[in-house]
Amino acid sequence: FAVDYYKIKIKDAITTVQGFQPVIQQGCYTGGVSLYCDLIIRNAAGAVTEWRVRPINLSVVENYGIDFEANYAGKLFDRALRVRALAAWQPHIRYIQPGVPTLDQGGVAFGPTGLTASPSWRVTGLVSYQVSEAFRFDLMHRWRNRLKFSGASADVFLNGVDSFKSFGQTALNLAWQVPFGKSGDNKAEFFVNVQNLFNVDPPIANQTGSGNAPGGFGGFAVSDDPIGRYFTAGIRIKI
Repeated sequence: FAVDYYKIKIKDAITTVQGFQPVIQQGCYTGGVSLYCDLIIRNAAGAVTEWRVRPINLSVVENYGIDFEANYAGKLFDRALRVRALAAWQPHIRYIQPGVPTLDQGGVAFGPTGLTASPSWRVTGLVSYQVSEAFRFDLMHRWRNRLKFSGASADVFLNGVDSFKSFGQTALNLAWQVPFGKSGDNKAEFFVNVQNLFNVDPPIANQTGSGNAPGGFGGFAVSDDPIGRYFTAGIRIKI
């Protein structure tokens, strides 16, 4: 059993600043941040003629979390059994930028302008059992917690709902070992792998912003797999 704690802080992180965003304009007009004002171009009459987008070493990114890992190896009915559990807790991913509200992308599904978003809890469980000398199965289940749509507290959401449900998927792998060659010392392994064994659909969710504009990009949280059940089969040969 292992537990690891980490705390990370990045200074002068690159962030993409967009002059057309209301929060950036507010940072210019009321916050007086000259970098933001440089992104708003006006003509001689004072009317805005263009908004610029620019990557700048401007942000501070900080987070912390705990990783858990538990492993067990033993026997069941005199056959090899392995059990493994992994869990990751990361409650906050804070993006701190001058003149604008801090974004916390921990436990969030979507990130504006490429900012990372991540579940605050992720859990993976694995079981491997050697049913016979030649046959083994491996079972894996992955789960993440309920997610907020956005890390911006000012965002407006449909019907006041600001989050969507947790999600998990199961994968199954079946493997058969067959000796080949004159001596039988060489091994071939046939396998069949099934991803999303129960054909579970992830919750539908679009990235939203202030004003709740419909038709957002994607349709699913970045960590969710919407493909559905699919199969892979093959052979591995060791000579």
